[in-house]
Amino acid sequence: MPCPKAVTWESRNDQHCEVFWPGRRSGHAAVYDVSRHGIWIHGGYNSYFPYPTSKDEGSGPGTQSLGMQHKAFLPAYQFWLDDLWFYDIESGYWRRENIFGRQPARRSGHILIASGDIFLLHILTGASGTT
Repeated sequence: MPCPKAVTWESRNDQHCEVFWPGRRSGHAAVYDVSRHGIWIHGGYNSYFPYPTSKDEGSGPGTQSLGMQHKAFLPAYQFWLDDLWFYDIESGYWRRENIFGRQPARRSGHILIASGDIFLLHILTGASGTT
């Protein structure tokens, strides 16, 4: 819902607006939905750049004792996403959709295919790197 316009200078801070759209991400699946005239996106990951490594400050002796010196790693839980969003091209608004039934695990590197009201999610790799 758009933010209402303030009537006077004094009332400009009396309005509350909520920004609602998907967070930054990479490696997500996206597909254009002809019947709904919008774009669906699912999953992906978000991370800091440069990616954290076992050499960085804070990695501590735990990762060093595992022989992981200077290797990049992405934790399976914190960066991988499993959310589903729809962007309505006509209204210009995003909405987060609920996934009913068996929800796919958090992942990136997958594809989403739309065929009418049916969506197919082809899994290439999961958060653990398995196919």
